[in-house]
Amino acid sequence: MIENKAVIFDMDGVLVDSEPLFMDKVERFYQSHGKNVSLNEIHKLVGSSYSLQKKLMTEWYQENLSEDAFMDFYHETSEKLIFNYNDLINPYIKYILPKLKQDNIKTAIASSSPKEDIEKFLKDCNLESYFDCIVSGRDFKESKPNPEIYLYTVNKLNVKKENCIVLEDSTYGIQAAKNAGIFVMAHIDHRYGFDQSLADDTFYDFLEAYNKIKAYIKK
Repeated sequence: MIENKAVIFDMDGVLVDSEPLFMDKVERFYQSHGKNVSLNEIHKLVGSSYSLQKKLMTEWYQENLSEDAFMDFYHETSEKLIFNYNDLINPYIKYILPKLKQDNIKTAIASSSPKEDIEKFLKDCNLESYFDCIVSGRDFKESKPNPEIYLYTVNKLNVKKENCIVLEDSTYGIQAAKNAGIFVMAHIDHRYGFDQSLADDTFYDFLEAYNKIKAYIKK
């Protein structure tokens, strides 16, 4: 019997280059409130869990607010971004997804982002039919680097861990996949100082990633 194979994608920094957009938004928020927060500090948010984001952003604001109260204030007062994920999608993503489907390889998104953001990505890019499931880290008590999101996704896809490949970029995401015991390939990105040393392999673009996926899946 032929066993199911699967590729699990992170979203931000993998499927879409959305991180610069949101980092700029955070920087402008603190500047508008007279807070001096360096880009190096803001880059710590990239690929981190929502709980860590809340902790860091509240500390940077330097006022006597709880984390939840600060995040409510941030969402109420920060600028509302109007954008289309289709303008941010990484090259070759729309090429490789039909190829993976044609190859009978299951696909999923496992992202720390809210489910509504993942659904917006799918709608903006007209990719709803190309993923077998989507999973948000917000639905778990702990997000990446905790492996739960990947273990849950593998179970939902009904595949064995050894028949899966995860595509990640961030330090926490790579750690989560490795903690789950899943083969992980890292999308090389030097902008945020990610430690990608734990990854089993790396790639620069998604055409390269697809060719490597095909080679590994055949083993």
